[in-house]
Amino acid sequence: MLRAIVRYLGRHHVALLALFIALGGTAVAATYINGARIKPRSLPENRLTTAAAASLRAGELAVYCKTANSRPREYSTVPCRSRAEIVADGSLLNGIAIGTDGNPHVTFGGHPVTLVRCNDRHCAGNDETVQEINGTFCGAGRSDVTITADGYPIVSQPNGGCVEAGRLNVADCSDPSCLAAATSHTFDIAGTGQFSSIAIGTDGLPVVSYYDGTNGDLKVLHCNDRSCDGTDDTLSIVASAGDVGQYTSLAIGTNGNPVIAYYDVTNHDLKVARCNDRACAGGNETLSTVDSAGDVGEFASFAIGANGNPVIAYYKRSTGDLRVARCNDPACAGGNETRSTVAATGDVGQHASIGLGLDGRPAVAFYDATTQDLRIARCNDAACAGGNEKLATLDSTGDVGLYASLAIGVDGVPVVAYLDASNSKIKVARPSILP
Repeated sequence: MLRAIVRYLGRHHVALLALFIALGGTAVAATYINGARIKPRSLPENRLTTAAAASLRAGELAVYCKTANSRPREYSTVPCRSRAEIVADGSLLNGIAIGTDGNPHVTFGGHPVTLVRCNDRHCAGNDETVQEINGTFCGAGRSDVTITADGYPIVSQPNGGCVEAGRLNVADCSDPSCLAAATSHTFDIAGTGQFSSIAIGTDGLPVVSYYDGTNGDLKVLHCNDRSCDGTDDTLSIVASAGDVGQYTSLAIGTNGNPVIAYYDVTNHDLKVARCNDRACAGGNETLSTVDSAGDVGEFASFAIGANGNPVIAYYKRSTGDLRVARCNDPACAGGNETRSTVAATGDVGQHASIGLGLDGRPAVAFYDATTQDLRIARCNDAACAGGNEKLATLDSTGDVGLYASLAIGVDGVPVVAYLDASNSKIKVARPSILP
């Protein structure tokens, strides 16, 4: 039939045919999921369940949801909706990372520290693997987790009162769920290991930034082996002028060296340290002030853009705002960074956590202290400028959103771990998928 229509319209009227199809003609533009064409009118064969949605390739979930939202009778909209799941009992700080299987891993403090390995991308089904990390690792503050290339979690956190109170501890899991006893080591006998942030360097070895609360210094631990066995690891003081280093957030720069955002307590400023080597040794790191207008920089959260320049989410206490700074160079030097207020209604921006989507735009989870809700901002540009960011509430049942920790899933959708303080539960939430 289409051939007859084309012959009738003539060679020069193909554009009219395209318009006819777009306006509701019998032909339907193809949509592809995992490389296979889906047919909107073939009910029920192409109804995509939540389980099937978990295997979507990066970026294809948004394509699917656009179709599902327009034809909900033919396609399941379940994977497209906002959702929040309880994953464990808990009451302390947490971190999140995406495993090699595409599923979230969440860690939170306690006695001992606990790792949750989700069995799907939504952490749904109440079938997550919840495992206490063995050893002398009893936890007392913010934990963080990263995943090695072979899929094994490595966790950092200050020890609690059980042994070596306050010292930085690093635990290396020997399987993806940390079911076997983890190798655990403590560091920095002269200081404490608060506000730790961990990443895997380009050399495949863990790097940890932290705040030595005893001496008021920003420090970095570079492990010289995968398990951080404590025998020959490099410990460096990165910044020590005044009381510096709270709310550290570390990422690996495009040159392979660590870059760290942190809060300068003495000056109430947001700062960045760009290391000149993989271990931040030598005392010659580049230190830059990113924002100094008022009391700014708490809850700093850090990511590296595709151009190699940092993007930082943080809290401005003097006005109760969520802010984002996009640096114009890899060291955030020059004082010419783009700084934007992303949310300002009420007291917002505590426990900020940032991730960069597949399109390079930031997504920031944060705690709204006024309403006691978990919220998320999805930016419309790489700098979150323009004052037109998309703000949404992820969870509002009780006092929720403390210690928010965000990661970007392999499908490009943000995943947020956080505390439900009203019920002492660790939860994981994903926003709705906008068409």
